[in-house]
Amino acid sequence: GSVAAAGFVTDEASLITGVAVDRVFRNKGLGSEVLWGLIYKIREKHPKSMIFAETQNAADFYIKNS
Repeated sequence: GSVAAAGFVTDEASLITGVAVDRVFRNKGLGSEVLWGLIYKIREKHPKSMIFAETQNAADFYIKNS
């Protein structure tokens, strides 16, 4: 399985605090799907919100998917 978490979501700014994918399912694109799904949901409810991602522990993931 996989999961994405948003630390906060407002009309002005949103912070994605994590994306986790079970080791068995890694490198199959699930993390990207979950991340883009969360971004889509944020955009749906808060279209002008600036979205930030906390990347301290996942820099390679976000760099690969940017």
